Amino acid sequence: MRWGEDGHRIEAASLRGGVLAMDLATRCGWAFADAAAVRAWPSSQPFAHRSQSDANSGRVRSLIPPEARPPARFGTIITGKPGSTHGERSACLSDWLGAFQQAHGPGLIVIEQPMPAKFSRNLSATEIAIGLRMVVQAHCHRHGLPAIREVPIISAKAWFGSRLQKDKAPMMACARSLGWEVATDHEADALAILDLTLARAAVAAKIVPQIPATASVAERRAVRTGTRARPAGRGARA
Repeated sequence: MRWGEDGHRIEAASLRGGVLAMDLATRCGWAFADAAAVRAWPSSQPFAHRSQSDANSGRVRSLIPPEARPPARFGTIITGKPGSTHGERSACLSDWLGAFQQAHGPGLIVIEQPMPAKFSRNLSATEIAIGLRMVVQAHCHRHGLPAIREVPIISAKAWFGSRLQKDKAPMMACARSLGWEVATDHEADALAILDLTLARAAVAAKIVPQIPATASVAERRAVRTGTRARPAGRGARA
């Protein structure tokens, strides 16, 4: 998944109301950046690696401090207690979304993509996530918002430096290093989704103006990937 590809491009109009990111589960983590924060969001990753010389090992890798992020709201919604019905959970999330929409007016909602059942070890959690996704989809339809965007769990985890799905510590540590004092890993997950989405949007905003309206498909792809377009006819068979 590359930055700036058409699949990741977000229309500017959708960002004017801010972006709400959600980690859908029994405990839903959420994070919100308003329009001003979206405009100021950096395109860099939370951490970048830099090689340095070391007398013993030759080369070591150290972390460059992350670029400052704008303020963001975040929290956790408990959609139900153990044994709650899907209807109760759906109603809880629907009510919360309605109140949040009225108070803050997000223009786009991004969620963590529910894991397919065949890859999940917790079918109950997968079923809940898929059901809650439909609640969010209905909310977007009702309020005239764009279709929800989904970020794969692997992408969100890797963005905040976690290699394993259940490895929560790096996610929370990364969120805190960016200035967000999260209380749960659900909040960290939501912030990772938000940060990744807005970083991609910032990259796309810088790239798109460089593409002329008359550019060919190959030229557009070359601008997005930072490569040179292959001259027409090159490599064609005689």
